[in-house]
Amino acid sequence: MKRPTDVGIFATSGTFSKPAKREARESEKHIELIDFVRLKSLWQEYFAQMTDEQKELLPLHPIYFLDSND
Repeated sequence: MKRPTDVGIFATSGTFSKPAKREARESEKHIELIDFVRLKSLWQEYFAQMTDEQKELLPLHPIYFLDSND
């Protein structure tokens, strides 16, 4: 992150701790934290709109879970 326009992106399959959130918020650099809930939301919103070429750069595939009747 050498240029002022650079953004650091940290993604997790879980959540971020309070100290991690504070560090990102107080950093001189632009740090974007993406937890699992937000990643899933962004993927559901934008993945279908992407071109095939764009999808090849981020090879994600939908995974479907069957819900129980409980």
